[in-house]
Formats: sequence, structure tokens, C-alpha cells
Amino acid sequence: MEIKPENSRFRIKYSRRPLNESKFRKGRLVEVKRDDESCKGAWFVATIVDIIGKDRFQVEYRDLKTNGGTQILKEEIDERFVRPCPLEVPFSGSFKQFQEVDAWYNDGWWEAVVLEALNDAKCLISFIHSGVLKIENSRLRPHHDWIDGKWVVMPSKKSSELLKEFGDPMSKTKNLTEINLVLKRQKPNESSKNPRDVTARTTNTQSKCVVHFSKGAKIEVRSDEEGYQGAWYTAIVVDSLQNGKYLVEYLTLRTDDLTEQLKEVANATDIRPYPPDFKHVHHFALREMVDAWYNDGWWVGQVSSILLSSKYKVYFWSTKEELEFEHCNLRPHQEWINGKWVIASLV
Repeated sequence: MEIKPENSRFRIKYSRRPLNESKFRKGRLVEVKRDDESCKGAWFVATIVDIIGKDRFQVEYRDLKTNGGTQILKEEIDERFVRPCPLEVPFSGSFKQFQEVDAWYNDGWWEAVVLEALNDAKCLISFIHSGVLKIENSRLRPHHDWIDGKWVVMPSKKSSELLKEFGDPMSKTKNLTEINLVLKRQKPNESSKNPRDVTARTTNTQSKCVVHFSKGAKIEVRSDEEGYQGAWYTAIVVDSLQNGKYLVEYLTLRTDDLTEQLKEVANATDIRPYPPDFKHVHHFALREMVDAWYNDGWWVGQVSSILLSSKYKVYFWSTKEELEFEHCNLRPHQEWINGKWVIASLV
């Protein structure tokens, strides 16, 4: 066979990305898996702020802060711990038992499995950490894996695989009369431990749960003054006194002359640990219980009207007022009951 060079044609395919260029660019919004055992199964939203070589980045987290809580956390991450943010596709179906999902909790998306679909709005889920949580469907998304540059929905795992990864899912539902927030926040290293991040130690007695707060613990204090009922103010434990009392220093309240932070003695019955700080990325529902940031404190209320531009009207029973708030100034209402945080249901 004779080949005539003048009639031969070649089509050369090449990548537009040079060999030394990263697949993620500066400013790209991504999800990051932290190389930490306590964050196993969690992905956190971040922005790439710098490219260090072709397979390492400096990222700035959207929702995570430094131990002091004053600055947004930044750190260097290998490319293998970075993936694009999944497409936000509305999920209108219902979640099924043993379906793998991602749950928005503690400022990130945590891999979980559905133990039970409680109703059309809530599910009972289990985390890799063996924690169990009753959660709204609006804070769940179907789990996808990022494989070879594509989002893939993996086939349902066999029961043996679920046992290996999540433990025995059904055993966690036995003898549970009340499903609460039971996951613990990440423990800081001893070298970087900040006393203000330590909350409380709970001791169970035959009649009640007695919470012992350590010095430096970040807490919330309930006001019993007329016109301020239903408000909780963030404070730090300064000292433990006798008869179940504590000297506390408020973080947002000042003395009358505004020269220093307000300190006062508070009863243990008016103190609770600082609630888990998770972001509510979806819209609040009508009649949903919420805490609203108002007058330097968190006030318990109920969504009475949903407005445009992520705004809401909230009704407060204690003052019989209805005020307007933006989404960022609201948080899901939680109750501290028997040493556990319970998310309030619609009323």
C-alpha cells in the first residue's frame, strides 16, 4: 500500500492547560476536606486565595474561624482534598431509608445515612462519627462523589458496607425516646486550646442534669428582667461561686458609662452552654421557631411572614411585637434539655 504524504492529514488534540498549571484558579469557590480525624466525612466551603505549585493551594474558609473566633480560617491544602462545589439542584423527592446524604451541620456538609424518614419534612440520620440527628430535609442533599472530574451518584451500598462505615444504623434508633444534637464539636489541640472554646461538663443525677461551667467557658445567660424575657446574651464565665451561682462577663453588654464589659452574678438555672453554631443555608419556614439577633442578644420568636430578598417578619410573645429581620440575623431555635441540644419543631 502506497501512502502519499501530500494527501495525509493529522488532527492533533492538546490541552489548553499547561502542565504546571493547576486545575483550580484563584477565586474559585470549592469544597475542602480537612485532613483531621475529627472532621472525617465533612466538606467545608472555601475560596482558593493562592496557588502553591500545581497541586497545593491556600484556601480561605467561608464559615470556619480561628480558635479565637475573630478571623476567617485560612490554611494550605493538597489538591487531593479539594473538589468543586456540587451543582445546586433542587431536590423535590423524599429521602429513603439507608440513602446516603450530605447534611449541613457545624458549618459544613457531613456525610451521613438516612435511618428513617420521619415525615415529609424531617429525617433521622446517622453520621460517620456515630452521632444521630433529627434534621429537616431542607438541610440535606443527595450524596455525590467527585471521581475523575465528574460528579457520580454511586450505587446503594450493601448492608455490610454501611456497617463498616457508619456502624449498625438500626441499633442507634433503639431506646431513643428523644433524638437530639449529639455530635460534639471538634476538639482543639492542647497546644492551641482556647479556654473560651470550652463549654461545660454535664453530670447526670437521678433527678436532673447538673451542668458545671468552667472558668472561661462561653455561655448564654437568660434575662429575667421585665421586657427582656425570651432574650439570651452571650457571656464568659469569670468565676464559679457558691450555691450554684457564677460571675459572668457579657460580650455584648456594657456598663452604664460604657467604659467596660458588664459583669454580674447569674444563677445556674439561667445559664446554658453556647449553642452549636451551624449555618442555616436554606429559607426559614412559616411558623418556624427562630432566635433573632436584636438589641445585643438572641430573642426567641416565630416566623410570622416570609418576605422578599431573604427577609422575614418575626413575632415575639414576650413583647407582643412583630419585627423584620434579614436571613443572616436569624438562627434555628434550639432548646437545652436534659444536657442535650434539641432543635425546635414547627408550632
